[in-house]
Amino acid sequence: MEFIEKLMTRQDLLSYQADIEKFIGKSGCTKIDFEELSPKCGGISIPGKCIISTTIIQFPMEVLLYILFHEIAHQYQYRKHGRDLMLDAYLSLPIGEAAEELLRIESIADRLAMLKLRSVIGGESLPPYRYYRNASIEYFERHIEKIRKSAEELENRDIDSINEMIYAEYRA
Repeated sequence: MEFIEKLMTRQDLLSYQADIEKFIGKSGCTKIDFEELSPKCGGISIPGKCIISTTIIQFPMEVLLYILFHEIAHQYQYRKHGRDLMLDAYLSLPIGEAAEELLRIESIADRLAMLKLRSVIGGESLPPYRYYRNASIEYFERHIEKIRKSAEELENRDIDSINEMIYAEYRA
């Protein structure tokens, strides 16, 4: 079953289908799928592809759409800034700067997701759920350090290898 078909098994999303498809289409995302991911991960976005956790299909509509729009927002970032958007942060920036850059990228995706959600479902239904608003800079520093350690061990020095490594970590 294709992504949109599976998503539209949620009857409460049927009236938003055209908006969802248009947002995905304009993002430049060429592939989007549901997959089993770690419970701590709602979705992953790598250049040209979004992987959305099958778990979120059960979430409240507002949260499901927030996660979907957040991951698609990264596709807009890749389209604008290129596929190597995070490469310097993952490999060479000082750890504090790298964490700030990751937080900046995630915050921009968060804002775009919330704007799209507001335009699609209206402002009174916005979820309180906004993961990156609650994450500390130390969280991002630890995340970058973990990626760097794994990338060094596996000799991953290009963005595709690093993204695949991150993706593999979150597969269920």
